[in-house]
Amino acid sequence: MACPSPKAAIYLKDFKDELIEMQREGIQHHGKRYRVEVSAVVLTPAYSFATQAAAHTAYYSSRKCVTKGEYEISNVAFNEFNVVLQTNESFHNQDQKEHHRDHSPFEDIPGIDIVRHFPYDYMYLACLGPLLVCLQSSVCSPSYAKSWNPLEFTSQCKPRTLRELRRWKATEFKQLLLYTGPCVLKKTVSHDVFLHFLTFNFAMRCFVENFQNLYGKRSVSHNVHALIHLFDNVLHYGPLEKISCFKFEGKLQHLKRMIRKKTALRS
Repeated sequence: MACPSPKAAIYLKDFKDELIEMQREGIQHHGKRYRVEVSAVVLTPAYSFATQAAAHTAYYSSRKCVTKGEYEISNVAFNEFNVVLQTNESFHNQDQKEHHRDHSPFEDIPGIDIVRHFPYDYMYLACLGPLLVCLQSSVCSPSYAKSWNPLEFTSQCKPRTLRELRRWKATEFKQLLLYTGPCVLKKTVSHDVFLHFLTFNFAMRCFVENFQNLYGKRSVSHNVHALIHLFDNVLHYGPLEKISCFKFEGKLQHLKRMIRKKTALRS
């Protein structure tokens, strides 16, 4: 029998109390005291749990605006672009009640702006989301992709055929999006799909606005809609790489391998 999911208030209590204490007392290291401030909380898969907000498949799931999704053939789609933005105040006041499931522990932490300090992570949002949809029916030979492979990726990510998309890692999608895509896809997909990919590469809002024209209204899911809000992340934090989970995802795999060994746990 599966264990019930813990309540966020209980699960995050130690973290919340420790963070509030560090904000108040600071951290002392080698005789010097450092002030602690929260820059960003990047946890896309656990966002709904941590903030006690609606799940990404819900009608009121957008965390940056108050738009409502529409039911489109077994899927919730967001085809509205002129949206009213969510604010820290409106989140705390629960102005859009359908977006909230309960009180979030993060609301009790001083200095945290629930909207601004919880940016979208482009690793999940872009590389592991809409890009996969665009490439589902494409075919590419690995040798052709390899000829466009930058030196920086050679040791990390050897190109795999697009037939293996389901096995691709985020780094492979990132490589295609930022480096090899314009060269590899030019002779691989239709002209319309290729031009649409280029808007993803250079102008994400244009990419979202044209998404339904190629893939249908139902395809503009929460993840596709959220791409229009990445611009706000850049305004606050700078380059998206600065607040992505790529570095931490690699470390997480290292930790997972460690906890499989009893000796590692004891040490």
